[in-house]
Formats: sequence, structure tokens, C-alpha cells
Amino acid sequence: MIEIGDRLFVDGHTCSVLFIGYIPAWKDSRAFGLEWDEPKRGKHSGYLNGVEYFKTRIPNAGSFVKESKLLYAIQSRKSFVEAVNNVYLRGLENREDVFFGFKKVELFGLNVLASKNQDLENLKYLDLSAKLIASSGETKDLLALNFRFKSLTQLNLSSNLFKDFSEVSRVLSGIPHLRSLDISNNRFEVYSNAADAEQVQSLEELRANFCQLSTEGIANLLSYFPNLKRLELSGNCARELDSISFPASLSELSLAENCLSTMPLNIFEASVVRLNVSSNKIYSLLGGVFPKIEALDLSYCCIDRWDSIDEICTNFPNMKDFRINGNPLTMDESDDNVFLQLIGRNRNIDRLNGSFLTEKVRYDAEIYFMAQVSTQNATINKAGRQWNYLLQKHGPVSRGGGSIGSGTIFEILTVDLEFEGYKVRELSMLPSYSIRFLKTTISRTLSIPASEFNLYYVLEGGTQQEFSFEFSPISMFNIKSGDRICVDLKNAKRRSSAS
Repeated sequence: MIEIGDRLFVDGHTCSVLFIGYIPAWKDSRAFGLEWDEPKRGKHSGYLNGVEYFKTRIPNAGSFVKESKLLYAIQSRKSFVEAVNNVYLRGLENREDVFFGFKKVELFGLNVLASKNQDLENLKYLDLSAKLIASSGETKDLLALNFRFKSLTQLNLSSNLFKDFSEVSRVLSGIPHLRSLDISNNRFEVYSNAADAEQVQSLEELRANFCQLSTEGIANLLSYFPNLKRLELSGNCARELDSISFPASLSELSLAENCLSTMPLNIFEASVVRLNVSSNKIYSLLGGVFPKIEALDLSYCCIDRWDSIDEICTNFPNMKDFRINGNPLTMDESDDNVFLQLIGRNRNIDRLNGSFLTEKVRYDAEIYFMAQVSTQNATINKAGRQWNYLLQKHGPVSRGGGSIGSGTIFEILTVDLEFEGYKVRELSMLPSYSIRFLKTTISRTLSIPASEFNLYYVLEGGTQQEFSFEFSPISMFNIKSGDRICVDLKNAKRRSSAS
């Protein structure tokens, strides 16, 4: 029996039933209006010949299918009890014999595996992802089965066909020591807050990604799990989460790929130290200082101003790990100016966009940034903590030798980068850069692995001299602003020699 809201697996793809009835084109056959999880499979949004039969959440993700084409999909749905029996308890009873030529092969490994799987009392990880599970099963069968999960700590129910979270709750109720649960890629409603008797006190980690949960649904879901430490809610199309109370025990939270325009401030009432809000519509942060956050992922958002970066650095004083790639401000990852400014504007980060920062890189980046500010190529609040910190650490800095006040003067070199005889761009660098760091910079600029090109500097008279001693500083080669640095491909050189 199929109802509105049921989930089906049709021709290798999951979908939700949004309409059951008749349409003029199929007078003698019931039509099922489906919304596909993969929108590309759809043909419309529920309209046909000017009539709205249903409405998809995602435009053009819907289509009609005749009942006759759904019979197998309907019969294929399983309960949790049936899935456990099929995967873990059936063992090798129905396994066909395997032969190598005319000789029967004894599959000892599979027998041992089946025996181990059947030992549910000692099973710690239960993987039932993508097993077409739509319900929990009969109460007496479920109770008898869950009684055996005495050691189970991890359960994967992702990519199944649940439509009502209460069925998942029934599964969890008999598992006493569950620590980790994955229910991602289901499409269910969570209708009401959990009673105390339904709460899973032991659960510490929950993955509920791409479930299309509403804000109310997320709030209701969290009421079942009061002691979470790690929570993933990516891809749920949430626009605001300010009304949600996150567990006070929460230390890691992912809200990636939602529709947030601001960061929900209520998350800081918890103990979150690692926060992922990547791939949202966030363009700035609200006020406040959040000293608990140590890792922040803001990649692929809408940050487009340097003062927003300064605001982030001020508001997250203990942030050590920062991801900001893929924003309008940082879209060009080959731009070393952006990379160096990001480091120069934050004295605390140890890791930027996945790269660990050495003290040498930090030192060079801070000097570069100060020179950019002193020549008005970058701006920063000179009354702020970061600029005062830089002045106290390095003294005044300028480009090319013009002094500002007293203290050490650092020079920024600007050279022409040539590739196969043509100027590509200007490069700004510090004399203290190593040749290896310079090669890494050029590799990013040209999108060519550093191992596949040779690097030369041009002497007076046009003679090219290859850089040697990769760990030596650029200053060793007497490079000056306006000099040329040339790149050629190693393979091209070998081909030229061969001809």
C-alpha cells in the first residue's frame, strides 16, 4: 500500500511520492507523481497541461509514472528487521557453490565472516546503508532483535527510504550503547519533540546530511539527542537556525551547503570548537567575540571584502585552522597577494585552506602585508590590535627602501614572470623567499607541477642562469625589482634535444 510521502527506489534512483490519482493521458491507469532526489531526472514541477497535480520542492524535479512501473519498487521496500536478517543473519545458507574448473572452492573466509556477522551480541558496527529500509518492523521482532545489540556503538542507516523519523526512533530505542548514527540522504519528517523516554542519551555523533529537514524538523530531531558532541546537518536547505537550541555538549558542527546568509549566533552557546559553514550565502558576520572556536570553514561563501576578513580575525581570537577559499575575495587561488594578506591579517592561524603554515612563511607574509599597507595597496584599521601587533613585532616596513619611522626596512621585489618566451604576470616576493617556495608559487600560477619545469633568472645581456640550491633564499642570486624569471617545461627541452 503506497501513500503520499512514501519513498521508493525506482530504476536505480530514489524518489518521493507526492501524488496518487488519475490524469487525462492515462485514463485507465493510476498515475504516481514523483519528485526525484536527482532533479535532472524530472520533467516538470507537478504541472501538466496547465493543471497543478503536485508541487516539487526543487523546480522541474517531478514526473508521472504508471502504477505498473512501480510494482517492483513497492515490493522491494524492507523493514529494519528484514534488512538485518538479510545482511547479517542469513549467512551462507543460500550461497551457490563456487567452482574453479571442475573443482569446488571452499570459501573459508566468507564462512568466518558470516559467523562473525551472526554474532550480534559482539557486533560494534552495523552498516545498513542503501538497503531500501522504509520502516522499523513488527514490534515483537524488533524487540527480540535489538536485545542482541549489546555491544553496538555505530549504526549506518543512510540512503534508505524512511519517511517518518519515528520509525528510526523505534529502531534506536532498544540499542543501549549507541554512540554514532548516520541517517543522511533520507527524506523524513520529524513531527514532534521527543519524550524523555525516547531520547538516546548515549549518542555522541549524528550525521543527518541532505535530508531536506525544515528548521522545525531540525529542532525536533535534536530533541532526541541531548548529549551530542559532533553533528552534521549539511545540505538541508536551512535558511535560519536562530530558533534552534543546540546541545550544550556540542563541540563539532557542520552546516555546510545550506542557505544561511548569516552565522547563527546561538551555536556559540554550546561548546563548539570546530564549525563548518561552507557553501552558504554568508557575506559578513554579526558582532560578538567567540573565543571557543578553533577551526572555522567559510569556504565557498560570499565574502568579498577585506574588512570582513579583519572582522573574522577579530571575532575569532583563538582560531587556528581557517578555510576561506572559493569566496569572491579569494577565488583566484594562484594570487599570492591574497594568500599572504590572509596570513598577515591573522596572527593566530596555524593552518590556512588546508596548508600548514611554518614560522618562516608567517614571517614573510606579515612583512609582505605591512609593505602593502605602507604603499596603500592594502588597508587595515591602524588602531586595531593586528596592526599594532605587527608594528611591535617587525617595526615599520616599506617597499623598495622608503622609510616610515624608525626600525628595520624590508624590501618587496617585483619581477616579470615569463613562460615559453612570453610575459605571464608580475610576481611580488620577499628576498627571503626560498627557491622552493618560489617554485611552489609559480606552480600555482601556471597550474603546472613544480617537478615538470625548470626555473631561470636572466642576467645582464640576456643570459639565462638556472636557479640552484632550492633551499637558498632569493637574495643569494642578487635578484632586483624589474628582473625577469623564466620558466620552460622539462619535457619540451628533452624533445628539442632529441630532434
